[in-house]
Amino acid sequence: MVNPFQHIEEAVVQFGAGDSVLGITEVEHEVFVAVTCRFDLATSKARPGSAAAWKVDMNVWVADKQNAVTLVANLTDIGLPDGVVALNGSNSVLIADAAKALIWKLDTISGDYTIILEDDILFPSNPQLPQLPLGVDGLHILNDYLYFTNLGDNILCRVAVDNAGNPTDEIDLIATMPFPDNFALTANGTAYVVGANQLYRVSPAGEIDVLARGLNSTLLEGATSAHFRRTPKYDGVLYIGRVTANGPRVRG
Repeated sequence: MVNPFQHIEEAVVQFGAGDSVLGITEVEHEVFVAVTCRFDLATSKARPGSAAAWKVDMNVWVADKQNAVTLVANLTDIGLPDGVVALNGSNSVLIADAAKALIWKLDTISGDYTIILEDDILFPSNPQLPQLPLGVDGLHILNDYLYFTNLGDNILCRVAVDNAGNPTDEIDLIATMPFPDNFALTANGTAYVVGANQLYRVSPAGEIDVLARGLNSTLLEGATSAHFRRTPKYDGVLYIGRVTANGPRVRG
């Protein structure tokens, strides 16, 4: 947890040794679902059967205690849970499986999960990065469309979905860019995507602008996620998360 106004951080929960938190989404007010697995940053692979989903209730959170965290499900069939997004008006979330190139639907009450999207476009096919065998990555939902990136195929796409998250049409390719990771969306569908140590702005029509790059700076090196500040006064402020541990690096 980070206070951007006072520039301080505080650990909310400590998961098991070796567990990495790869995705998080808010499912109701101050209640979040996080996905974890035993992830080896050096190989970009997860230990088989180690994935899990957790619910974190910040309404009851107390510092230095684990009282706010409960296990939703052990996701033993999921290879590498990465992006996660809540389905509005339901108890479910969608989870991107970057290792198996699938999108799963998880019921956060029952713990049941099933494949909801399986398509060749979710697989990695980037010959420039064989040491990073990751496919579908970031997920977001806007106006009945599920948006996703494929890190290993250099693409940002979207597909129309119903209220249950089921695809209702063909997948649309929006844009192609080097190694797109996670992203943030504005209300009109403009995507702010991080990848290859750069920040891209992608219009709904697929036009791409590079807003920042790390060619001569380490500022965006290891950037993996982007999120707009929720405070109304600063709703145009974009935060970017970075990975600073050792592992395969993609240089812009």
